[in-house]
Amino acid sequence: MAKKNEQQFKKFSVDIISGFFEADGSFQVKVHWGTLGNVTFHVNIEFTQKTENKEILTKIVTFVEKRIPEVLQRKRKVGITNRDITNTSGTLSSGSSFVLSFSSEEGKYLLDMWEKNPPNAPTKLLNFRIACLLYEAGTVNALTVVNQNLSNNLDYCDDLLTAQLSLLWLRHQMYASETDVARRETLEKGYEKAGATEEQIKKSTQIGEKLLVNIKQEQQQIESDPNLLVPRISDERLAGTHIGDGCFTVQTTFGKGTYPSFKMTFKWYLVDCAANLPFLLAIQKKLEKRGVRTSLTSYEGWSRLSINNLEGCKILTDCWKDVDFPPNRQKQYDCFCKMLDMYKAGKHREELAHAQELIRLKWQLNPGSTKKGGSLEEDLEKVEHWFYNRRGAS
Repeated sequence: MAKKNEQQFKKFSVDIISGFFEADGSFQVKVHWGTLGNVTFHVNIEFTQKTENKEILTKIVTFVEKRIPEVLQRKRKVGITNRDITNTSGTLSSGSSFVLSFSSEEGKYLLDMWEKNPPNAPTKLLNFRIACLLYEAGTVNALTVVNQNLSNNLDYCDDLLTAQLSLLWLRHQMYASETDVARRETLEKGYEKAGATEEQIKKSTQIGEKLLVNIKQEQQQIESDPNLLVPRISDERLAGTHIGDGCFTVQTTFGKGTYPSFKMTFKWYLVDCAANLPFLLAIQKKLEKRGVRTSLTSYEGWSRLSINNLEGCKILTDCWKDVDFPPNRQKQYDCFCKMLDMYKAGKHREELAHAQELIRLKWQLNPGSTKKGGSLEEDLEKVEHWFYNRRGAS
């Protein structure tokens, strides 16, 4: 009963949803061509996750639907779909996702959430601003929207198709949408479908570039000063990002010699693409204000923020004790916290059973991981050897 009551006080919030979107959400824009060459845009919000962890998607859908009276009365609910995904390594995995249109009640709820506190990751922020512009063009008029967002009256556009094509150009600047070659080929096909003249193509590109300059100002401020993001990253928002791209790990080290040694190193890390380095820097600054020692490493195409010490991991996990994690993430969190407390208490130095329990918990922490090396049985043998041969053993 105590466990159930404790769960009732756990929090699941818009901040957790926002944070999770930073990791595993995206804005999708579909281009529709009218019979007369008119270009319109259908804008969607998509959340994705491995099928084994799709409970987070169910939590998000349920949370949003419960806060919209019109949706509660509607028979048709948001559906979560499953599909096979081919990973970069060539292996297959199962993924789950759901899609919300900007124009749906659920989509409007999330848009309102982001208007109050927009995405923090530079790539997601840029995509959000572009997606909003394209959505607005569909609800008002492409010509009106383009002219309202041009900072110089001298750039005024008076041709509807040119305005639509400038937004088409803008849509293809969204991060990770296509390679440069694919982007150019898609745009050329679009110009052909629209029957655009060379002058319209040239003018629409110029307008699109000017719109992008205006949109990028907010993003560039963040890139030049990540401190601007720190007040926007709440504990719950960081927990949401952790659900998507974070991980707890524990490394065991057994030293050899006359008196063997045994050590556990507790770690947490968060990864993101290289373009979102300012986002990781802001999280690093937030953690350092709490007294957490971190390291930030950049690789080709991506970056990793890490905590590699017990004290820092303890501070972080204490911040999330009231967070309502999805089941798999809750198990990982509970297992990691239990290990932290046991290791810090030091009873494994007095009782073999405690040392063995730490080893079992380590192997339960990330059961699907292929990076641990060795086996549970081997680690149990090593920890028993350490216990009976360590310095001071009786």
